[in-house]
Amino acid sequence: MRLRPILLGAGAVGAVMAFLMEPRAATQAASRTWPPFVLVAGLLTIGVVAYEDGTFGAAGGLLDRLPGGETALFLTAMALVAVTTALLNLDTSVAFLTPVLIHVTRRTGSREEPFLYGCLFMSNAASLLLPGSNLTNLLVLADEHVSGSLFLAAWRCPGWRRSR
Repeated sequence: MRLRPILLGAGAVGAVMAFLMEPRAATQAASRTWPPFVLVAGLLTIGVVAYEDGTFGAAGGLLDRLPGGETALFLTAMALVAVTTALLNLDTSVAFLTPVLIHVTRRTGSREEPFLYGCLFMSNAASLLLPGSNLTNLLVLADEHVSGSLFLAAWRCPGWRRSR
């Protein structure tokens, strides 16, 4: 039994049922949320092409050449994840850097777990830095025009939305 077609079918049935039960609400929800999901779908498509092209393996090879051993490699990888997440977004860092880290750990003989868990945790933490770094931020702030500096100010001033 193949699980992927079953899950795809269940998702499609759920979407059709939601539309049939509340067509207006489903249309409104889709119109508000489609841009971030199209972004993620595009990133995943680019990721498939990059994988097929060997880009992730090549990037892993570049990281493998860094001097300093496994600790330096881990710290550099986590810094790369944090910067990628903050400047691009969480989905980009996880989708593109996870395969890079798998390649580099296999090349160096390092354990994969610290690098992969580190990638997930660092991506999640760094995604709180800028509004565009996290899909949830994009959905929540869809109707507001919040600058990155105002978003960062929320760390110092939790009531920023009320005081604007």
